[in-house]
Amino acid sequence: MWVESVARTLGFGPWRAFLKGTLPQSRNGIVAAAVITWARAVGEFGPVLVFCGATRFRTEVLPTSIYLEVAVGNIQEGLSVALLMIVAALVVLIVFKKVGGKVYLA
Repeated sequence: MWVESVARTLGFGPWRAFLKGTLPQSRNGIVAAAVITWARAVGEFGPVLVFCGATRFRTEVLPTSIYLEVAVGNIQEGLSVALLMIVAALVVLIVFKKVGGKVYLA
């Protein structure tokens, strides 16, 4: 936060201070989070296939739906299901952010 404050005193706007000060410092954390997220998604997919199966309209859940659509060549349908999951996750995060209280870490 202090980098943004110093950048603001030097005449940077809020977005430029974020882009030039905070974002480069958080690059390693962003890359690490992306790698961990990808690894967890891949790790969760296997148990879903093993325990739920991948039978169309019977044991189909959203991750297996994406898998089945892409496996048969329906890239557009698989992408639409993936985007639906992303939008649902964003809505849930926004609702929790708005409804939930503030948490202060010591």
